[in-house]
Amino acid sequence: MSEGRWDDLLTESEDLCAEKRYKSANEKVLLVLNEMTVIYGENAPDLVNCYLHLAEIMLKQNQLNETEETLSLIKWILIKESGNLDQELILSHNARMEKLYCLMMIRHRSFERALNHASRGAYFCSLLLGPDHIETSQFYFQIGSILNNETWQSAESSCLNPNSKGSGMLNKVVDIWYQVLNDKMLNSSLLSFSQSKLQEGARMLELIAEFQLKQNGRTQPPDGKILHTRGLISIELGLQTEALKFIKCAHDVYSKALGTDNPVTKDAQKSLYWVEENLPNSKLN
Repeated sequence: MSEGRWDDLLTESEDLCAEKRYKSANEKVLLVLNEMTVIYGENAPDLVNCYLHLAEIMLKQNQLNETEETLSLIKWILIKESGNLDQELILSHNARMEKLYCLMMIRHRSFERALNHASRGAYFCSLLLGPDHIETSQFYFQIGSILNNETWQSAESSCLNPNSKGSGMLNKVVDIWYQVLNDKMLNSSLLSFSQSKLQEGARMLELIAEFQLKQNGRTQPPDGKILHTRGLISIELGLQTEALKFIKCAHDVYSKALGTDNPVTKDAQKSLYWVEENLPNSKLN
């Protein structure tokens, strides 16, 4: 099997994992892992990507011991082979590993350790891709979610205004996704996102919207930017009805709060026109 086919199988595994079809996702990763082991040998650095995929599937199935064992193996391989690996590849592997460690610590309700892992992940990802990349945004989301966790807040009185810090991090996530998705809508030649990455982004935005609703109450108007961003990501996911609903709501919020001549209101209007012109069955009422 060619290296390109291995990459295809791992991408298929990611999509299956996003659909919660963990058994099928696991089978594809193991197929690639077994073939690569025959060629490169056991515990070779070329296998790290497969092990990371495997650890993510295990974690999503709440197999915490197996996840920790796999992450420990990855860490050992990276340390052992650090002199032979490209530094950007090491940063990429470390960022992905920190993300999984963070999620695992959250499952253990060890929030301070989870925060440390998320912070390191954001650092590695910023060095590799920049602080405003969507890959980096996932760590801002983790940090914001941890700081907004009421259980952890009550136990960590030394943390100054954690809720405020958490909100700032979550707003940063929205800003990054809005900018990337808006650019993509205006320039179709930009690189597309994988289905699993889009679904992850949509889930983050959904949870941020729920947090804002809880924080502001139902009497406050929803945040226009997150509505607009959820509309843009719905376009990428092919969810036409949702895209139209979110963007129209964002336009209404902006119009009432800021007026029709405000730049953000005009941006939402442009998005509405784009949906009408480019997506079938989405003519504005």
